[in-house]
Amino acid sequence: MIKGASIFLIILTFISCKKTKEITPIDKLGLLTNNTSKSWILKDYIQEGKSIIANCAKDDQYTFNNNNKVNYDPKAKCYESDEASELDYKFNSDKTMLTINDVEYKIDEVSAIKLVLNHHNTSSLRTSPTTVRHQSYILVFGAK
Repeated sequence: MIKGASIFLIILTFISCKKTKEITPIDKLGLLTNNTSKSWILKDYIQEGKSIIANCAKDDQYTFNNNNKVNYDPKAKCYESDEASELDYKFNSDKTMLTINDVEYKIDEVSAIKLVLNHHNTSSLRTSPTTVRHQSYILVFGAK
């Protein structure tokens, strides 16, 4: 009985001395760019809880590069002025916010297959003499 208890204590000692695996923070830049470049397709545009994405925008492609540039390709044009362009982006210090061409988004979700950006505009848009609306929206992307 004592011999069995001794073996159990020895095993318990080895188990408790086992190194614990360190959990590393999510590398949002790596997820966003796949460490070089990664293309994302716009899947949804949500405003006031409703999907309002136009069919012509559902295939818009945004390629995030690890040099803080985004290549935008509208694929099907919604407007005559839609054209491929290069945009700038940057993270805030704790990588909870993403700014694309001076428009700030909260990163609601980023994974290998999904990106969700939430924009809450604190400025107001007067839609009538008595109605003031904030232009807030959510962009949902899927990995290409």
